[in-house]
Amino acid sequence: MPAAPLASAPLNCDNAPAQAARFAAAPGRIPLPVSAISGALVALFLDWLDGDVEANRDEVVDYATRLTITILELT
Repeated sequence: MPAAPLASAPLNCDNAPAQAARFAAAPGRIPLPVSAISGALVALFLDWLDGDVEANRDEVVDYATRLTITILELT
């Protein structure tokens, strides 16, 4: 199966710290969006390392950053 290219779009992370601050959880607890993004990022990196994602390092970092920001903005 051919590797899937990563989508690209302008990155705007000006509001990322404020978005992330909304997800403070009780001690010893992981907020739902944090758990969800963790799984998505692990899958992305493993697929990339296996050569199943057609992207260079900078593209993977950019995509992972945009994915994280998007999930934080949706919640």
